[in-house]
Amino acid sequence: MRNLVLSAFAAGALLASPAQAATVSFTDMLALQDVEISGTLSVPQFDPSLGTLTGVTFTITGAIASILGVTNSGTNTITGAATTTVDFDVSSPVLSLPAMPDFSVVGSTGLVTLGVGESALFPVTGMNSISDSVAPSAAFIGGGTVDLMFMTSTSFGGSGFGGDIIISQATDAGIMFEIEYTFDAVAIPLPATAPLLAAAAGMFLFVGRRRARRLS
Repeated sequence: MRNLVLSAFAAGALLASPAQAATVSFTDMLALQDVEISGTLSVPQFDPSLGTLTGVTFTITGAIASILGVTNSGTNTITGAATTTVDFDVSSPVLSLPAMPDFSVVGSTGLVTLGVGESALFPVTGMNSISDSVAPSAAFIGGGTVDLMFMTSTSFGGSGFGGDIIISQATDAGIMFEIEYTFDAVAIPLPATAPLLAAAAGMFLFVGRRRARRLS
């Protein structure tokens, strides 16, 4: 009897097909390369055949890898830190973005000490990102793309050294653009045989109960 009840319950579950919340995400990126970098990253718009768009979240990540060279050209031992800073300016006709520069990525040697006439090379890396949610609109729906334009501006320097120093740098930068769509998935249409399945499940349950009564 228990098996018959479970079968009827499973059949009823098959008939229910409400819309369900789901997500889909897309990414485009430019790998690390010599600064300065500029261009456009593009990700697909939301496909309306998947369901109803309910939310849009984006993340923009910048990364750098730099070699900082420091030379003590003074007459005393020096201690300080050298840094490389890459400003990322990004823009999009459909995204809400902060004022320029939109965000910066910094790589630092930390405190280092150099003797008189000493030179050293320091590999440094850095990463930073911004993210936000925007209201879904027609600008995100269709068969086209959501575009992000970007460009960088790089600077470098030192702090705390004192005396005479020479700082050089060689820097690569990269950027990644990710967008995530939240949506209510399209409900799966019921097959034409669904009413027959429900009727058959009910019949089995009824017969099972009658058999149970006869045996008691």
